[in-house]
Amino acid sequence: MAPIVRKFAAENPDLRVTIELTNRLVDLVAEGFDLAVRTGNLTDSRLIGARIASRRLYLCGSPAYLDVHGRPRTVDALSSHQCLVGTASTWHFRVNASDFIFRPKGRWRCNSGATVVDAALANMGLCQLPEFYVLPHIMDGRLELVLDEFRAKDEPIWAVYPQRRHLLPKVRKLVDACAPNWVRHSTRARASYPLKQHPKNPAARSANARAPSILTSIARAIVPPPRLRPPNCGCRRAACAGFSSAARP
Repeated sequence: MAPIVRKFAAENPDLRVTIELTNRLVDLVAEGFDLAVRTGNLTDSRLIGARIASRRLYLCGSPAYLDVHGRPRTVDALSSHQCLVGTASTWHFRVNASDFIFRPKGRWRCNSGATVVDAALANMGLCQLPEFYVLPHIMDGRLELVLDEFRAKDEPIWAVYPQRRHLLPKVRKLVDACAPNWVRHSTRARASYPLKQHPKNPAARSANARAPSILTSIARAIVPPPRLRPPNCGCRRAACAGFSSAARP
């Protein structure tokens, strides 16, 4: 999200931008944010959502861990494995054409996706994380996909904003900038992991079919002091939030 907001700020020099990165669910109305980026289903009726992208979750573990503890063949078999848990308390799968929720248990939990990945790389267990965290390691063979045939549907990524602010030109302009720029950054990142570099990891070939997503973030853009504010502008501030659970690590 940060590169997109940075580009937006460069194209709009009359805005002063502050980006706040967090995993907590921010109350946009109460805390004065104008825009956020969230994943999954939207439940707050006070917000309007515009879908800008999607992300994919991968279940994986190190080959060394899987060689010792075995490779699970069913989702239920995860109960006998060490599960490395991030901010999400549930893991998501598709079983028999239906959504299936699994509640992972293990001796390692951390609210940092990067730290969960490090634990998986250290042979501590299995993790389910967005592609942004794990795709490079899957492609270089340090992590191996598990139960990929039960992978959940891609999660939508939304730009959300309070209903009372949906007509502000600066908010609409930032929302419109999110989708094409998100796709551009994701495509560039995916190109960094060409399949030909990893011929020994057939599972990685399917993983490479999706673009990495971006970390949860929240950004607030504030227009300059009144002396720089354009005439007849009633705007006080605009904001953008990027990666949430949605963050889910």
